[in-house]
Amino acid sequence: MTSEGGGAVAFPVMTIGLKIAPHVARDFSLIVQSIGMSCALFVILFMNVQIEKRAVIFGTIGSVPGFIFGSVVVSVRQTPLNVE
Repeated sequence: MTSEGGGAVAFPVMTIGLKIAPHVARDFSLIVQSIGMSCALFVILFMNVQIEKRAVIFGTIGSVPGFIFGSVVVSVRQTPLNVE
């Protein structure tokens, strides 16, 4: 199971199968994904796996405007009901 898949599988299992509150399942899924991605980064750095630096740079350049737009414009227009 990949780190991305861990969170995606855990949420529906916890909410539907185990009847856990959605906000608890959401937070747990985010933690599972974050820990998995952090472990993957550690392994990549520890084993000196070669990465395509241009892909990282271009991906970062492409994601920054979307992050700013989502944080500044979209998040202020959300109602508390939409956030849950």
